[in-house]
Amino acid sequence: MADHNLLDELQSLLSQLGAAKIILTLYLVEFGGLPQRLARPLLQEAAGSCAMLRLPSLGRHLVIYLGPEPSPDTGGFLGRLRHGLASLMPPTMAPDLQECAWAEVRSLRRCNHDIAAPAYLLLDLSAAAPRVLGIADW
Repeated sequence: MADHNLLDELQSLLSQLGAAKIILTLYLVEFGGLPQRLARPLLQEAAGSCAMLRLPSLGRHLVIYLGPEPSPDTGGFLGRLRHGLASLMPPTMAPDLQECAWAEVRSLRRCNHDIAAPAYLLLDLSAAAPRVLGIADW
């Protein structure tokens, strides 16, 4: 799933956290029906300025929050992503005729002290149950 640069970056992050106990919230996002040129800006808007964004492999986006996720009152990251996807669809078109942009999202929360190695963290994230977000939220 990830290249060695990402694994090294995550290991460095965990080392820097040291003895502090911090909850990490990770989201692995894959878009469908959405051109790549629109995916990154949509993801940046949904994630906000407090998240780390990485591209672990082509078409897959990794969002990492250290500590609590900001703006839970707006539905958090998933709510903002759902809203962003919905805003891409023209409202005048009947829902059954729309080309639906969607996202498959896997999420995982872990305390940094419970992470044995970044590779295992990313494997656990990849194995998490997916949630599909889109116009109809299938």
